[in-house]
Amino acid sequence: MLLVKKAHGAISLQPTLRKKPRRMGHPPFAWCQRKAGPRTMSKVAELIYDKRVEVDSMLARLPGAGEPLSPASLKVIAEVHRDFVELLKGITMDQESPRAFASKYMHCHRQLVPILDGMADAALVTLVRWKKDLWASAGLPGLPDRNDECKAFLARFFSLYGDWKSTISDLSVGRLDPYLIGAESQNQTTKDKESRRAIGQAG
Repeated sequence: MLLVKKAHGAISLQPTLRKKPRRMGHPPFAWCQRKAGPRTMSKVAELIYDKRVEVDSMLARLPGAGEPLSPASLKVIAEVHRDFVELLKGITMDQESPRAFASKYMHCHRQLVPILDGMADAALVTLVRWKKDLWASAGLPGLPDRNDECKAFLARFFSLYGDWKSTISDLSVGRLDPYLIGAESQNQTTKDKESRRAIGQAG
């Protein structure tokens, strides 16, 4: 969990872990500052501290139950994510979008929240073909819109989660997230090697 702490006039986001961090992927706190940068993190910390009552209220709406991920919980996650991104409006992230940061921050508080990471999204686009019924199956409100980055990600994530859950009984959001990021990282490495080989052969 991340806490906003104020000491000697300075406000910072600090990790408090009740149990040992998971080994796969990045530790929760690292997720939230991996790309944002220290200057941006300072601005975010100030904002979250100033809006702490509102932020706490948002986080309290997140599903308290654990696995499995369900359409009902996904609908609430999408709504809280929308409100959190709106709260962050006006803060310019160095390399990361507010959408990604919001999902990572929410995941730190509720591990049932999928992490909207660019690499995970790229992996999902490859693994899950877009269909309009993905939207309804995930219980997402509104009309299907593949251009809605967050909801399209959640729809694909839920589809893959459901398909794999039937054969991997202990599958969890926390296991699927780093798998997707790792799979896309490996894919990009393979493409990079192939490009270098092609350039070498052309030379």
